Amino acid sequence: MDKKLIIGVVQVLLGAISYGLLATFVRIAYNEGFTTVEVTFAQYFFGFVVLGTVYLLKSVNRRPSNLEYIQNPGSFWKLILGGSTLGLTGFFYYLSVLYLPVSICVVLLMQSIWMGVVLESIKNRRRLEHQKIISCILVLLGTVLATGALETATSLQPLGLFYGVFAALLLTISLLVFNQTALELPVPTRSFYIIIGSLSAITIVAFSSLITDFNFGIFTSWGIVLGLFGSVLPPVLYSSGMPKTGLGVGAVLTSAEIPVSVSMAAIVLDENVDQLQWAGVMLIITAIILLNLMPRFNFSAKEK
Repeated sequence: MDKKLIIGVVQVLLGAISYGLLATFVRIAYNEGFTTVEVTFAQYFFGFVVLGTVYLLKSVNRRPSNLEYIQNPGSFWKLILGGSTLGLTGFFYYLSVLYLPVSICVVLLMQSIWMGVVLESIKNRRRLEHQKIISCILVLLGTVLATGALETATSLQPLGLFYGVFAALLLTISLLVFNQTALELPVPTRSFYIIIGSLSAITIVAFSSLITDFNFGIFTSWGIVLGLFGSVLPPVLYSSGMPKTGLGVGAVLTSAEIPVSVSMAAIVLDENVDQLQWAGVMLIITAIILLNLMPRFNFSAKEK
């Protein structure tokens, strides 16, 4: 692999690790009585504040924003629309948790892996490579084992299944936006407009809860942490890394969120993780190595 691809792999992995850490913080916030709307809104609000500040500081130094907007109005709206899918991904994922075991919800969200690989194949009009097919199968099998889904795959409610699969589809669209939209713009600019879309979408779908029954204590307790690991680091890292890895490879790399989540649950939340779950973690890691770090496969990051 070339240096550019390696940097992209590291960036996407760090973004996935950030999301993996986020799950533990969200669980703790839930245990303290905060709701889905409060957690999600606080997460994207703090992301908006941080990324907006960075964007303004960069604009003052370079003063490029007005010219960029005049030359690329379509790209900015695409970033905002794509950012809305990122915000709604978390919202619908949390809704699925209301109806299904968390392990099943994670499995459903990870359908974005094969969705991303298939979408990239269709977009590029190329057949799926054997390495990608094998890696996706390993990731899906590893995800089932790592989340303990085999033990809880009963009495699944259709509405929960819909929310989980819809969240996976939204995540796939988000990854597509990170991969190919407005690549000529600086990362701070792209990240800021993505977070505008995320915050706007959450505000619209949860407006009634925001004005009637919102606990502002979330801002002084978990808001900053949720914003950092959920809305600042991932958009910046994905915006920079996805164009280097390609959508299919990037989608598989995001599965690193699963082993991180399982490990954090065992260490911080003291949840029981059995041997089958750890075997699933190892399968996911194997798939990532197979797809990205074995030079004998040597496929290009950008498949056009």
